[in-house]
Amino acid sequence: MKHHNPEIQLVFIDPGLWEKETDTVHLAKYREALQEISQQYGNVDTVLYLSALEEPLLLQDTKPILLLLQALAAEKIKPGRILLAGEYRTGIERCYLDAWIGFERSLGLVMPHTKLQVISSDVQSINEVNWQWWSERLWQELRSNQRCSVRYEHQQRKVSRIRSIPPVEHYKQGTEYVLPGKTYLITGGLGGIGLAFA
Repeated sequence: MKHHNPEIQLVFIDPGLWEKETDTVHLAKYREALQEISQQYGNVDTVLYLSALEEPLLLQDTKPILLLLQALAAEKIKPGRILLAGEYRTGIERCYLDAWIGFERSLGLVMPHTKLQVISSDVQSINEVNWQWWSERLWQELRSNQRCSVRYEHQQRKVSRIRSIPPVEHYKQGTEYVLPGKTYLITGGLGGIGLAFA
């Protein structure tokens, strides 16, 4: 990325160093690292989460992402953007990456000045991560005015969109999802959808 803009300051955190630690220690280590970065560099403008590119098992484990977000919030670090990147080899890995979009949808309540995006792609290189390809894609996304989650599929950029459907359309189809006198259990959704539903 520095070849695009030599004035960019890149700082790396390797959470793999703490992978055997408990969540509490992991969170404390993130916070400690973020404190040092803030003291040395000032505000963090952008966070790139690339760990799942190096360790594909992290595609299905959202805990490291959650701990990072908790540490940023606890240290009152307000980056303008957070990009989560990952590659998929199978349909289930693609589903895991699509599930990360939940962070994009709910982060605004906790960190209203931060825009989170998921950048996913089918595998670019069978043997190892194609860092040159990823560097170019991440640079393009950082410079894009279209700040939303995207998937690169066969080198084609696809944009994630939400299409709102008015409740009237559901009733026209004769479908009622919420029936009076019934009990509905909501798990998750504390990022906003659960509150709106309640």
